[in-house]
This record gives sequence, C-alpha cells and structure tokens, in this order.
Amino acid sequence: MTDRKITSEPDRNFKLIGIASAERDYRLCYMLTEALGWEITRLPNHEIELRDRSTKLSISTFKAIQPLTGSIFYLFANKSAGELLLPEGGNFDYLLKTEGAFKGTKDLLKKIKQIESV
Repeated sequence: MTDRKITSEPDRNFKLIGIASAERDYRLCYMLTEALGWEITRLPNHEIELRDRSTKLSISTFKAIQPLTGSIFYLFANKSAGELLLPEGGNFDYLLKTEGAFKGTKDLLKKIKQIESV
C-alpha cells in the first residue's frame, strides 16, 4: 500500500485589507453597508486552533457579495480573547478579504476611509 498525500494549492486570487476601528463588528458592518451599498450577512464564527497554544480563536465572520461583479468579500475580526488572527496586522481590528476578479480596490479603500470611525 502506498502512502498518499493530499495537497492543495492556496488560493492566491484575493486581496486583504486591514481596517482599524474601535466599533463593534455589527456596527462596522452597518457602516460598510451604508458606505458601499452591500448586503452583509453574519456567518458562524470561525474556530481556529493556534499551533503553539492550546486555545482556540473564535473569529466573528461576515460575508457580502457585490451585485454587479459577483465578487465576494469576507470581514473577519482580527482580535479575539487577546489573540490576533493575523499577528502581522496587529494595528488592524478587522480584515476584509476580497475574492474573485475584483478590480475596484482603490475606490473601495477610498469609500472605507470616508467612514468616520475608521
């Protein structure tokens, strides 16, 4: 019997935008909805096991689909129970992941920066 190893290539067709805001996740989602015209839905929290620790992170997660392009956006809390989802992004409270052929990153950033509490 031969050992089989399942491998998969990571999805590299995405962009990650860091958002610094003291707002609660549901409030930020409301503001993003107002600024961008998206319909944002809450997903079940992502449970992530940290390699070097016995704790799990429970990350609040939201999803939006841009109606015109079909691009998908995920908003993740970067902080949970004093731990960071993305340690390199310690200055950010939230991470916005864009998937698909989204081309309007500059316009998206401009609209997000116009939100008063961001």
